[in-house]
Amino acid sequence: MKKFLLTMAVALTALFATAQTTSYTDNLVVTIDSESTDPQETTIYVEDNGDGTFNLSLNKFELGGMIKVGNIVLNNVAATEKNGVKSFETAQNIIITAGDENEDEWIGPMLGEVPVDLKGMMNGEKLYCNIDIDMSSTLGQVINVVFGTEFEVEKKPLEVVAVYPSETVEVLDAIRIEFTEEIVSNYGEGGKVNLRKGGETIVITNIVAEENILILTLDEPVTVTGTYGFTIGKGKVASKATGV
Repeated sequence: MKKFLLTMAVALTALFATAQTTSYTDNLVVTIDSESTDPQETTIYVEDNGDGTFNLSLNKFELGGMIKVGNIVLNNVAATEKNGVKSFETAQNIIITAGDENEDEWIGPMLGEVPVDLKGMMNGEKLYCNIDIDMSSTLGQVINVVFGTEFEVEKKPLEVVAVYPSETVEVLDAIRIEFTEEIVSNYGEGGKVNLRKGGETIVITNIVAEENILILTLDEPVTVTGTYGFTIGKGKVASKATGV
């Protein structure tokens, strides 16, 4: 019996350890028919499911402090993380539940399934989300809810793993650069790499990105007499190639 209880305790501990809830408090603005309410301080709860998804809860939601709507909960929202910021977007049909035991005071339960579009971003300290609640079939309106403000994702410089050719060559016509992570920058229109040696600079615009590899093809091969350096991504990321 003791062994069974111990096993159950361990299992329950593991279950609750995977579900962590973070509360975010910020200003919330509701817009209906181009008319916006004054910002009101609101708290939204985010429960991490431990599998790359989360549940978002906006409880006791009211329209302008006059019309009680209810609890808006979106479950299993998938998020992608980069540089410490999680981005998310989802479209769900949800049932809005009553904000408290006085169910008759809340209109949410009477609306049936309501289409809700959610997109936003968050880190450990901030949450921004834009919520469209489609009540056109019941109230003839789409309600827009904005919580918090957008914030910039800190951009980390790409780290170079290897540069090919890695041995000395007499003529250079192409360069392959391998990075630590997938290249998401657009090297199409306006994208360039400056290949330089001393005071000489050669601009390369024939660039192909394949996952974490950049392939640079020179318009004309150049004779190599030493080491070349390069600046990548419209001057935003800089590295030096020692093997070219």
